[in-house]
Amino acid sequence: MKIYIEYDNSKLYNISNLLYQQFKNNNYNVELLNNNLSLNEKLKIIESNPSSLTISNKINENNDIEIIYPLRKKDTLAKELANNLSKSFMVNKYYQLRSSSNTSLDYYDILRNINDNSVVIKYGNNVLNNEEIPIIIYQTINSMINNNNTYSVVSGDSLYSISKKFNTTVDELKKINNLTSNLLNIGQKLIIPKANNSNNGNNNISNDYYVVASGDSLYSISRRFNTTVDELKKTNNLTSNLLN
Repeated sequence: MKIYIEYDNSKLYNISNLLYQQFKNNNYNVELLNNNLSLNEKLKIIESNPSSLTISNKINENNDIEIIYPLRKKDTLAKELANNLSKSFMVNKYYQLRSSSNTSLDYYDILRNINDNSVVIKYGNNVLNNEEIPIIIYQTINSMINNNNTYSVVSGDSLYSISKKFNTTVDELKKINNLTSNLLNIGQKLIIPKANNSNNGNNNISNDYYVVASGDSLYSISRRFNTTVDELKKTNNLTSNLLN
């Protein structure tokens, strides 16, 4: 999945670039759209990849963090971002914001005009240089993406045939891919929701991953994720408390 990171103020460069580096270092196809580009130029670039994900970074007049998601979308990503960021930072709220001139439309053009998975994150001035925030945002989005498969449409495909192939429904495919019709194009990338398989008595445990940041210790990480130092060492086969 293509990732776009957009910002419209030079104060946002540091946090946007750090977020860009997180995705780039983990082999994502990512592009940083800086404030030298006009909004229309950014929209044209993003529209060329309709199945992309856009993170739009903005300044918040308050000192906390706010997350805004499109009217047409569920709050899944925004809620996860808010939950994960609120463990270390003050997150005011996550919400939808309507245009005052037409309440059926999003307030922000970056959400209104792009049929993709977009989110606006507003940062207070007091957190603009915090290096932990981009790590948390990356981890949240990476987890979301890896919980789904992707599929490239081939000749003869339909939403119905694809839904049968992956044991899902047409409505679920349309919802997760923001599709408003059943029309598909050859080569189009679709997100396929993973089936929820039970363990059937097996003790298989699915673990999340965390990237160590400056100042971290096993103790601080264990407190954040409600576990213990011993459990972290056992799960990760660590023989000492040293981290890189």
